Amino acid sequence: PFSPKLCQASRKSVNMFADEANMYASTLSKVRRLKGRSEAQTSACALSNSRLQFGTLIFAASYFTQQHVQAGVSSSATSAKPFHAEKIRSYDGDRLSIGEPHFDPSDTKPKLACKQIAVSTTINPVTKALRQVASLHEWCLIIVGDLKTPPQTHLELERELPKSVKFLSYDEQMALPYASVSSTPTNHFGRKNLGYLYAAHAGAELIFDFDDDNELLPGGAIPTSFDRGRHVYHARKNASSVLNPYKVGFRAVQMWPRGFPLDLINEDDESITIDPLEVEVPKGIIQSLANHDPDVDAIYRMGPRSALELPYNFEGGPPIVLKPHTYAPYNAQATLVTQEAFWAQMLPMTVHGRVSDIWRSYVSQRLLWSAGLRLTFHSAWVVQVRNAHDYMGDYMSERPLYETAGELIRVLHVWKPTHDLPSSISNLYIHLFEYGFLEAEDVVSVHNFLNDLASIGYCFPSISKRKSGKLESSGTQTPAGDVVLTSKCDT
Repeated sequence: PFSPKLCQASRKSVNMFADEANMYASTLSKVRRLKGRSEAQTSACALSNSRLQFGTLIFAASYFTQQHVQAGVSSSATSAKPFHAEKIRSYDGDRLSIGEPHFDPSDTKPKLACKQIAVSTTINPVTKALRQVASLHEWCLIIVGDLKTPPQTHLELERELPKSVKFLSYDEQMALPYASVSSTPTNHFGRKNLGYLYAAHAGAELIFDFDDDNELLPGGAIPTSFDRGRHVYHARKNASSVLNPYKVGFRAVQMWPRGFPLDLINEDDESITIDPLEVEVPKGIIQSLANHDPDVDAIYRMGPRSALELPYNFEGGPPIVLKPHTYAPYNAQATLVTQEAFWAQMLPMTVHGRVSDIWRSYVSQRLLWSAGLRLTFHSAWVVQVRNAHDYMGDYMSERPLYETAGELIRVLHVWKPTHDLPSSISNLYIHLFEYGFLEAEDVVSVHNFLNDLASIGYCFPSISKRKSGKLESSGTQTPAGDVVLTSKCDT
């Protein structure tokens, strides 16, 4: 029977939960902004206490709410509704302003001499994958450290190969002239952003973005030229198009990539067309698949091996180039980025690392097409020998992917670019803040990242406001009757 006392207790617990949630979020936000080790240690106790209270009240609110529903007060919780994104707040922070360079790029230019630069971050000693890339001809390597990174083996590798390897220790990162230093948290995957800037500053024309556990295949090489591919378009009525590249391009029919919307896993293939691409793979972003331990989510990893195969080696095949307005998640584990797409590299830092590179992938795709660039998936040139992971921990970290990826794509699909590319990037990040996918700190971070690129002398591509045109034989995409918007400078 319904109990007024129970109802009162439930309301009280939910109010306490909301207050403690706000306090926890506030404390966590403060700690994220700390840059010094001593400051972080000083605040660790406050965060720990806040987390304990927060966790206790999650249990209490959950218990009382469940009892409340069972008492017949409400039946709305008996069948949960899927997440629907809507505007929940307005951004009142600073807007993007790119003026004169805030440092002299020639005075602080890194001393790496390569046009092709690989970037990785690690909290481990030098791995086989790092050593492989360091030994490649015509490639340089930037290793981005963090507070947990043991420096000794990295410094030894740098001394062994001083012209082609740079280990950026935490202290060295703090001395860099980039505005992004102040908005980059410690102990986060997003410290890779400083490595991307350092590579662009050094004069890179191609960046290999990879993880320290993704080893090159035997006879290891990072491809820099590609065969003609297949042009893929995935159409679905009244919705944005999302493609599973593992299934469509490389015949892994039971597998899906991390970040793929779960409600589309069993979608049929009838709406997919594959056409020959009579040109080379276009500029933009080229994702390598990973053999042995592909990039799949924790739900797949915890599934029965009799149904969901692991380890797994992909079949070979020509590259797949996605047509405009066709989305697919790509990662930061083995990805080539041409100079024209360096602006798309920034990893959001208010989300977990298991979410960060996927959110980046969807956000950047929304603007790639307007800049005449494409996303390509390539057969594996790496094998992942995965560092130790707690699958349940991965599951908890990846929950935003399971619950909100489809809605993120929907919100991106209806958004329109404005003005030049940097302004469009800023406006899109603000839009995603207002819809709750990102936080204000991410807006500040992307503003800093764009200003740093501009100070380095990076030229942002022009963008087109209308639908992208066809691919020409040069491998570039030309607008057909589009209105080209102004840009800082053309590439």
